[in-house]
Amino acid sequence: MSNMNQQMLLLGACFFGAVLLMLGIWIGMRLAKIVERKRTADFQLQDGDRERILQLLQDLAAWIRECGRSVDDYQSLLEKFEFDVAGDESNRSVQQQRAAIAMEQVLKGVRRTSTRLDACQYRLEKQTSQIRSYVSDEKTDALTGLPNRHAFDISLDELFAASRLGEESLVLALLDVDRIKSVSDEYGKQAGDSALRQLCEVMCSKLSGAVTVARFGGGEFSIVLNGPLREAAEKMNDVRRELEAERYTFGTETLRLTVSVGLSDFGDNLVVGALLRHADDALFTAKKTGGDRVYYHDGTGPVLVGAPETAETRVMD
Repeated sequence: MSNMNQQMLLLGACFFGAVLLMLGIWIGMRLAKIVERKRTADFQLQDGDRERILQLLQDLAAWIRECGRSVDDYQSLLEKFEFDVAGDESNRSVQQQRAAIAMEQVLKGVRRTSTRLDACQYRLEKQTSQIRSYVSDEKTDALTGLPNRHAFDISLDELFAASRLGEESLVLALLDVDRIKSVSDEYGKQAGDSALRQLCEVMCSKLSGAVTVARFGGGEFSIVLNGPLREAAEKMNDVRRELEAERYTFGTETLRLTVSVGLSDFGDNLVVGALLRHADDALFTAKKTGGDRVYYHDGTGPVLVGAPETAETRVMD
């Protein structure tokens, strides 16, 4: 194998190893903090909390396994690359052509694996944030004054039970502010918090008829609306456009923010876990296809609200 090929292979392996190491350290630190807080906090788990925490931990484990599969896929690509560039030194032109093709495959694999790891980090951050809400007796989000994830889960169980009895036709919407982390990184945490508070006020004014609105953590909010699903999705698409038209200020800076939304209805055949997963799948599709759009899950998969999908898959914030 030529020195250049060896260097490219080593560079790719080092890059991927560094990403995976940082992700592992980040997960370990998050979970260690949660365990420590749980050990030292004086609180009592309420009915159903253990089951909810168990489900969140199972989801967390599933995404860790997904990260592992991404690593395995990338390792297979590197092994194939090494095989393809090895060969008869007497036939340099053929070997160079094989090396070029193999390198292109590796670069595509790097991009694909990087996207998968971004997706894993996005899901893992959500799961750890949600688990953290259970190690406190607080039921209100300090930043926005809305119910937090813990309080919302309790309310969702009650609403879900009522829906199964046929009392109401309800829809769950998950709304996530696009690239809010970039705002905090560029302008500071206070600016990010200020922007979130302003957006929350506008959003709540547009959703005055909602059954409940809560903050899941970060830039994500959960909303329960009256059905049917398509009407709720169109409503959230209107809210998306109105939030995009607003301008959010702090000091002398003015920001434009967009949101992504995923919806799922309280179907007769669903359990709470499936309801949340369907809405989250729809939200994740909206995020990975560029953000600033609304998807609803019709039971078979995410469906875009509005114009046909044209956006390229992108790295999520």
